Amino acid sequence: MCVSGLSKVNKKISNTPCSTSAAKLFKVVSFCLVLSVVGAVIWSILVSERGVAPLPSSAMEAEYQRLLQAEGSVGGNWLRTLNPNMKAVQGDLVWSTAEQRGVMRIMHLPKPERAQQYVVRAYDAYHAPEQGVPVAFFNKGTNEAPLLMSLQTSTSITDPYKFVLTQEPLKGEGEKQILLMVQL
Repeated sequence: MCVSGLSKVNKKISNTPCSTSAAKLFKVVSFCLVLSVVGAVIWSILVSERGVAPLPSSAMEAEYQRLLQAEGSVGGNWLRTLNPNMKAVQGDLVWSTAEQRGVMRIMHLPKPERAQQYVVRAYDAYHAPEQGVPVAFFNKGTNEAPLLMSLQTSTSITDPYKFVLTQEPLKGEGEKQILLMVQL
């Protein structure tokens, strides 16, 4: 029986199954609350980095096919550099200048080194040639199944002539290593 009252009664009741059940329920509710807050924070980070929520792979594949058939879209296959880690990498991308968005597909990409990330940059005839416009950031590798990723930017890309995949430090300090390129 759960009753509150004098301290002697409280000591006896604190060891009853009712109080331990209440404590367990409190812990479960607290855990669920913390988990939902963490999920909301991760979701907001994804949305702020990419501008939109990530799409499921089937929706991303549909978006890829739609952009591929859209008038004025450009694209091509990833061309490997001399980097021996990139020998097995395959994939392609499509970009719509009208929509300022694209989708890339890539597979057999090794996981980046520790404290490194992959960055996809678009090079445009109307921007400085040494500076690509970042359109995607990610830090995972792929296997047999292709990774489909949305490409977006808030900077206008009006005449892209290439896309480059680099590996670079997470904090942005240090050298970029060019791994792959799509020449348009």
